[in-house]
Amino acid sequence: MSDGERLDEVEIKLAFTERRVEELDDVVRKLSETIDLLVVEVARLRQLSEPRELPPGNVKPPHY
Repeated sequence: MSDGERLDEVEIKLAFTERRVEELDDVVRKLSETIDLLVVEVARLRQLSEPRELPPGNVKPPHY
């Protein structure tokens, strides 16, 4: 294999690697966005599931 052929082979591999890195970068970006949305949703669900104080049994609600 000549130097020119070896250089061509390296350039082909580099181009493939650069394309793969771009694809993986897109995947990581999308996953990061999904994680951010899930973190917000988990926080909202935690807030909804916090115990609330219930009024004592025979006390009338404030609107009476």
